[in-house]
Amino acid sequence: MTAEMLMSERSVRDQLASLAGELHDLVNRLQEPLPQRSREAWAKAIAERCQALADRATQARAALAGRQKSLAESLDRMTVALRSYSAELANGPVAAKVENAQAALSRSYEDLLHQLRRGRAAVGAIRMPHLKPVRLGRSAFHVFCGTLAAVLYETVLDRGQALTVLGILVGVFGSLEVSRRFSARWNDFLVDKAFGFMSRPWERHRTNSATLYLIALTIMTSLMSRHAVAVGVLVLAIGDPAAAFIGKRYGRAKVMGNKSWAGLGGFIGASALAVTVLLRVAVPELAWTTTAAVALLAATVGGLVEVICQDLEDNFAIPILAAAAATIWF
Repeated sequence: MTAEMLMSERSVRDQLASLAGELHDLVNRLQEPLPQRSREAWAKAIAERCQALADRATQARAALAGRQKSLAESLDRMTVALRSYSAELANGPVAAKVENAQAALSRSYEDLLHQLRRGRAAVGAIRMPHLKPVRLGRSAFHVFCGTLAAVLYETVLDRGQALTVLGILVGVFGSLEVSRRFSARWNDFLVDKAFGFMSRPWERHRTNSATLYLIALTIMTSLMSRHAVAVGVLVLAIGDPAAAFIGKRYGRAKVMGNKSWAGLGGFIGASALAVTVLLRVAVPELAWTTTAAVALLAATVGGLVEVICQDLEDNFAIPILAAAAATIWF
């Protein structure tokens, strides 16, 4: 490959990284609450922005000149998603159709980011974060499963029983992870249909959060005390949805990347309160000062990990490190 061809390819990659960045910003903006005033002006501005991005995606697609088929297909899907969303805004919009179009935009972003990272040439894209849309179904399931797991381990299951249950679940989810690597259609079914109410766009290309969470629980249960495990589980179960909910609505001041001070405060406050309630019920003999110290330290560690985590999956890191903080006392 000549020097001119290398420079041309690098230029295309840089254009694609810039395009991915603007699409990320657009989708994040669409996840914010709609303005109560001037909705027509807002919809018109977004539609125009979608059309402009679609034109840029078409130009980048042409610049590939038949190379890198998978990347070209990603750009084609991105163009279709952008024009579809723009059309839905112009036609009404109907809420359900707009939501579906927005989901397609999220998938397009993650698909393009995945292709760029595979090539490892667009440094700007490699540093960009995954999308984490707020989904009420996922958040409710998150809270329910984590709270149930903490309560069951504190009141019903011993370590051996818990590890047996976790071993079965890891086996099931691990089998699904392996099987979906061999069939794009099966992968799409699992991500979009079977777990569509709780899956995130990037999980189409990487290990599912639930699988990593189960592995984390297995490690924690094997190595840490009952109370420490329950604390770590509850910090993630309550703190992560609270950070997402509060951060999306009030998180204008940023700590790092897209992570906000409001989200961090929501994470620490909500999870510290939940851990305090758990410990007062499960370990009533524990002094109030000790209870507060455990809750605040574990919640703060979990919150900081949530802020710092980018490619490292927070469903794996948060419970382990929050539980590790609690082992100072348990």
